[in-house]
Amino acid sequence: MKLLFFTPFFVKLFFTPLLVIMFLLSNCQNREEAPHVKHAHQEINKFKKTALEKYDVSLIAQGRALGEKINGLSLTFHTREEKSLDEMRNLIVHLATDFLMQINSNNEIKKYLVEYPFDIKNLNLIILSSDLKKNSPENLESSKEKIATAILIKNNLCYSTKNDDEENFQETFQEALEKVQSTQSQLTK
Repeated sequence: MKLLFFTPFFVKLFFTPLLVIMFLLSNCQNREEAPHVKHAHQEINKFKKTALEKYDVSLIAQGRALGEKINGLSLTFHTREEKSLDEMRNLIVHLATDFLMQINSNNEIKKYLVEYPFDIKNLNLIILSSDLKKNSPENLESSKEKIATAILIKNNLCYSTKNDDEENFQETFQEALEKVQSTQSQLTK
């Protein structure tokens, strides 16, 4: 005995209209992003391109602290080049200051910020470093001195090396900024 539910006629008659109705109902929902979410997303996408072109880092993750306004933004970058402490400090300071300048110079996003100007305390940045070519046995010793991760959270920076025996190095963003500016002024003399 053949079951009525599995006949091609029944499938066409019942499931096709059901699928069409479900599709139409799902598309009738308002999926418009809130303006502050849209602006935050646009700024992150714009900076993603800048960071890749200017610093050769790829944005691999992003986050937003959003209520009715933008409370904070988080960006995680990856660099394929291992960096020393000074190089990583220089990179994270420049990424942070460039992103803050971009956010604060955009008049459209100002009204969506919890506080203006958007400050370093509203920004979390992470840079992950890995060079797959350097993971060969002969290069592992030199890699241990390089920075594996740099993290900027709430105005504090933390750097960790690839050597598990070494402690993490910490400094405030202001200290890092002063060191970068000092190094740059020495280079221009």
